Amino acid sequence: MLKNRVIKPISETEIKERFNKKLIPKDPQWLKYAYSKNLSNEFKFLICERLGFLGADGWIILRELIEDYGYEDEIIYGIGLCHQIEAKDYLIDLLNSSKNFNLPILKALNCWGAFIPNYQLKLIIKNKSADIRLAGLDLVNFKSYLLDDHELIEILNIVLSDFREEIIIKCISILQKRNSDKIIDLISNLVISQSKKSSFAAIRALGSIGTKRSSYQLKKLLNKINDKELLEFIKKQISFQEIFN
Repeated sequence: MLKNRVIKPISETEIKERFNKKLIPKDPQWLKYAYSKNLSNEFKFLICERLGFLGADGWIILRELIEDYGYEDEIIYGIGLCHQIEAKDYLIDLLNSSKNFNLPILKALNCWGAFIPNYQLKLIIKNKSADIRLAGLDLVNFKSYLLDDHELIEILNIVLSDFREEIIIKCISILQKRNSDKIIDLISNLVISQSKKSSFAAIRALGSIGTKRSSYQLKKLLNKINDKELLEFIKKQISFQEIFN
């Protein structure tokens, strides 16, 4: 049962007018009483977003909304924007207590990936859902600075055989932040084993790394690729490296 309110609920018309005129109060109490499950999704998310931007003050109200309404997606979203340690701990507790991985919780934890243990990251990206895997890879991305090459490859290898381009391209974006020979060789292999769109992403990654090893691998690919567009793109990346090195 909802707690008794002392303020009359604010109509969606008034909320819409205030958002359109950029007259939304910074008072978290106003946002609390503006929120209602009867609002459209757009305004529910906007209100919780504003609460998230209020940091510690917003976190207090979002926690009260959870008590009143339960674990609504927009409230979880707002909690993820608070950047409060207590909010992070709260989300991790929710993650650990859930039987299945909840996408809004994973997305809300995005910038807290460093606090998720490796075994749990592996479990998340083993999930067959593309959205869950992408959310898990975002967590890996935020934790990657704490992982050595072996640990990172061990985690990403779980999904590197995925047939969905967005998964592979996300992995490449994580890998290309490093320049070790082991990482470069792995990216080079992805040029050959993946779809054309993923191959373009891997070639671009090799070009951006810009080391002798990445240049060597690009030149090797000239003898392994038959696709004319990919070959031209490889040559372009090689020429860029020759200009800047």
